[in-house]
Amino acid sequence: MKKTLLLSALLCLFCLSPARSQMVWDNFDSTGVALYQPDGQLDQNADNPSLVLNTSAKCARYTRTDLTYDQLRITIPGTVLDLTPYGQRMRVLKMNVFSPKAGVTVLLSIENSHLVNTTNWPMGRYMQLRANTTKTNAWEQIVFRNDVAPIPASGTNPSFVDRMTIMFAPSYTGAMSEVRNWYFDDLLFSEYSPVPRTIEPEVMLQNFEDINYLLLNSSDGALEWAIQNPQPDTVNPTPKCTGYTRNATGQIMYDGFMFLPDGVFSRLGVLNLRNGYSKLKMKVFSYEPALSVVVTFINRASIGIWPQGRAIIYRNNSSVSIPVMQWTELVLEPSEVPDGSIADSAIDAITVQFNQGNSRATHVLFDEIRGPGILTPAGIQNLTGPAKGSLSVSPNPVTDKLNIYADADIRINTLQLTDMQGRIVRTQSVEAGLSNYSMNLAEIPAGVYVLRGMGKAGVLQQKISVTH
Repeated sequence: MKKTLLLSALLCLFCLSPARSQMVWDNFDSTGVALYQPDGQLDQNADNPSLVLNTSAKCARYTRTDLTYDQLRITIPGTVLDLTPYGQRMRVLKMNVFSPKAGVTVLLSIENSHLVNTTNWPMGRYMQLRANTTKTNAWEQIVFRNDVAPIPASGTNPSFVDRMTIMFAPSYTGAMSEVRNWYFDDLLFSEYSPVPRTIEPEVMLQNFEDINYLLLNSSDGALEWAIQNPQPDTVNPTPKCTGYTRNATGQIMYDGFMFLPDGVFSRLGVLNLRNGYSKLKMKVFSYEPALSVVVTFINRASIGIWPQGRAIIYRNNSSVSIPVMQWTELVLEPSEVPDGSIADSAIDAITVQFNQGNSRATHVLFDEIRGPGILTPAGIQNLTGPAKGSLSVSPNPVTDKLNIYADADIRINTLQLTDMQGRIVRTQSVEAGLSNYSMNLAEIPAGVYVLRGMGKAGVLQQKISVTH
């Protein structure tokens, strides 16, 4: 049965905007699309303590903890639609509450659950709404107004919002027993879309062997590229990795190095990474405890006085200890958005820093960086790794002319030679659709290189050795 209070709320909201843009998330009788994750105790089938104003037989009862910001997280199986009117105060969110005390604050945080954690405020919080109770032990409909909307530097795209977090009596200074128990009902908010988002999985960007989509641009300290893995194990069984030693002599507090993508980062890949729908990963081998890792996506032309040019920062979780003298794979978490003016399409480099903020000569091994896909200079989107097919060369080692053989259906249109630090040595355009090519390497210094054949069907790679 429709509830009297809900009907009046709907009529009020209809005058502001079309009904199709709002829905009841849960009325604890028949309608319910939400999933709950409480800090305290939640009873979703509680008896209504009073039938005045709210005639439903059932409602929700919540018993909060002593946490300052006790949270009741409410997630929907999809993403919220049309948040703009709430941010512009053209529409309000309402909820029926049976409060233990008048004059108590209730906060609502509208969030992207894939970005939010307990240590990274304001990441993932798109909007914060506030209401105050006016009655004690009686039903009322509280109206939530903008507290901060949208929250600056939250890095939250509204189309990725999928959660509402309720905080009853946050930062309450009186006796907690006064505000312990709450009843609530009829969560009325924006409609949601149950359609899954397009997810672009993270891909291998650099493994310091045969995949080199990140090119070294500059370094404060000493990089040892593609050295022997001192301790292959189940986490990192590969024979090669790269070492980095901070520049202790220069006393650089923010010592690090910079990678450029071999092309441009995929916009969809950055969008999903920025909003927590894919991950940034790196394997590290630490020689000291409490290692910190900071990766920053930047726009080089905009870099200036902090925070200019720094689009988004990722860090390892400081509460999780990194083992010493063994490989571990870090999942770096979004930490902050210093410069919100940098568009996803403008990101053109990443910087990596170990033990940021001190000047010790930290030595770290690292390997297998995974992140958003890259569009190569030839226009090939690397979303799933190398293309299927074969690329062979002869002779190898080579002194001058290198003969190259590739599957014709790969339709290679560009050959690219990079050194083992990922720096481009030579790029050569070729006729697409052939199977035989050649490259003159007579003037190339002796050493080991990676040859890449790039075409519409993907990228093929082959390691070669040049001798003179």
